[in-house]
Amino acid sequence: MNIEADLNAWNFNFQQFCEKHQLNFDRIQKLGIEKSKEILLKYFRININTDLTENEWNDLYYLMDLDGKWIDFRKQDILIKLLNSTYGKKIKNITKILVLGTDLNCEFIRLRKTYPKANFIVVDFKEDLVKKFSEKYAKSFDFSVDKLDLFNGRNLNDFALKHGKFDLIIVSKMYRFAPNNKLRYASVKFVYKHLLAYNGLFCVLESKSYSEYYNPVLLKKPKPMLNKTIKTSTKDHPIQFVIYTKELPFEVVS
Repeated sequence: MNIEADLNAWNFNFQQFCEKHQLNFDRIQKLGIEKSKEILLKYFRININTDLTENEWNDLYYLMDLDGKWIDFRKQDILIKLLNSTYGKKIKNITKILVLGTDLNCEFIRLRKTYPKANFIVVDFKEDLVKKFSEKYAKSFDFSVDKLDLFNGRNLNDFALKHGKFDLIIVSKMYRFAPNNKLRYASVKFVYKHLLAYNGLFCVLESKSYSEYYNPVLLKKPKPMLNKTIKTSTKDHPIQFVIYTKELPFEVVS
């Protein structure tokens, strides 16, 4: 799905475009076709250095009408911008990426565009979720999938032996499923120590809408290089972004 190419097509038809990409054509007409096209181009162009204003973000939400999926769209844009601004030199060397959680549908698309040459592995607890994710994106992107129980030591060890270490690890909404705090911290310690490469980046994302919200600052040492909570729009719940880099000794929060 190349939205930017569709928007720039010489025979562009906005109504057909909206049907193809699940946008709200009635709202586009109300906002104005040229203004809508300008906002959508800003958002979907592969080079995402151009920031949208807060009003443009609200207009984009209005056009997309994606309900809960909207959080995934903007969350990934924000994460990539944070990585670029904070770790510009390091992210250029990212060649191997681990995505923990198959709920990152729109985020995965943005990651593939940002790191087109990187090797991706996407994992989840349940085999049916992994299979569903693979079937959805296998025709469009090159990546591997695997099943992994983050809170099972044997599973983690087998996964590390099989796949080695990663330059970028992104965990979204996975640690909330820990049976208890002890297993959550043990899992984070293992992922950081055995799956993250030196000078790699370990990112934990969590929505504060979660009823049993936990603080995703899970390691005491090293301290996170970034710990930022962002309210993505007036209609979204805040997202907490915690990013570690592997350069110093560490210990788990007790």
